[in-house]
Amino acid sequence: MNNRYAKLGLIFFVLICGLQGCKKNMDSSSIDQDYGKLSLKIDTTEFNEERFFSINYKLISLKEGYFKIELDLRQNKDIKKDSIFEYLLAGDTLKGTSYYVDFPVSEGLVKVLGRLNYKPDNNH
Repeated sequence: MNNRYAKLGLIFFVLICGLQGCKKNMDSSSIDQDYGKLSLKIDTTEFNEERFFSINYKLISLKEGYFKIELDLRQNKDIKKDSIFEYLLAGDTLKGTSYYVDFPVSEGLVKVLGRLNYKPDNNH
């Protein structure tokens, strides 16, 4: 009987470690520039029994100015371009999530290419 519980415990432990390994392999990237740091993480969201992709972003500004986050999403033959514009002071942090219902999880993986553009505010 103890042997049975030991086997179940071992199986449970392996499953938990495997799930943690999958979480760490989630698609994420970061862009470091002298004017800001952008991190992107692909996630999934469920709404009305549909699962689709979402992107969590975090931008830390190192300089004051206008920032533009550009996202190119690709899934099979579908392509979507998205942009986020924001004015930030030096040291500000912008966090958010963009949802893409046109990219359901059932259609396969999504690839994301992110870019960070910056324009200084010459009035300050």
